[in-house]
Amino acid sequence: MLLIFLWKILARKPATLFIPTVKSNLRKTETYIILIGVLSILTFISCNSKAFFHKNDKVLTKACELNNRINDTIIIKGIYSQCMEYSVFKPIKKDSCQENYYINLNFDQTVFPKDLLNKFYQIQGCNGTIKMTLKGILKNESEIGYGHLGSNNTEMIIQKVIDFGELIYK
Repeated sequence: MLLIFLWKILARKPATLFIPTVKSNLRKTETYIILIGVLSILTFISCNSKAFFHKNDKVLTKACELNNRINDTIIIKGIYSQCMEYSVFKPIKKDSCQENYYINLNFDQTVFPKDLLNKFYQIQGCNGTIKMTLKGILKNESEIGYGHLGSNNTEMIIQKVIDFGELIYK
């Protein structure tokens, strides 16, 4: 319906759109309102696209996207899991680089809200996972690895917890 109305306005002869009369001023106003509406709808649609962004930063979801991002500040969506004293964070989408990025999460430089911290402590056994979106600096400088007994080959120094999902048991 909006497109039909827009078509009717734009299908008029160009000379009749800008005749300096009261009627042409109303047409101009209608045209501007329609144009603003269409631009608003396009903006809304583009904001709901499948690309994940956070304040103009792309949210990384695959391990291969991390290859050239060591020592960079990144935003990543992934899955945290632990089994006894071992824990790991992996990008949410699996790819051929997955084994290169078993990430240890370092929360020493951020304030971690108590309610989220309680979710960490609720993980029992070896089959609990939590989806998270985190902002931080990706490191890969240690020869002995990170985490318990060096079980992780990369570390992320967390600056901000953006999203923290529910605890899920498989």
